[in-house]
Amino acid sequence: MAADYTTSKLDWVSKMDIASPPEAVRKTSIIATIGPGTNSVDMMRKLREAGVNIVRLNFSHGSYE
Repeated sequence: MAADYTTSKLDWVSKMDIASPPEAVRKTSIIATIGPGTNSVDMMRKLREAGVNIVRLNFSHGSYE
């Protein structure tokens, strides 16, 4: 997987393959909220491996930048 060789969040996001077919198809979605506790590439990778397919950004813990 290309994401294993990333050096930054931008590098990791730019190497995501959204054109490939999904590994599994389900009738429900797993939604995760991204905030201070999930602010690392490693945590994002763990969420994806756990099956998260929709993310919500939580900006209540700081600035928008």
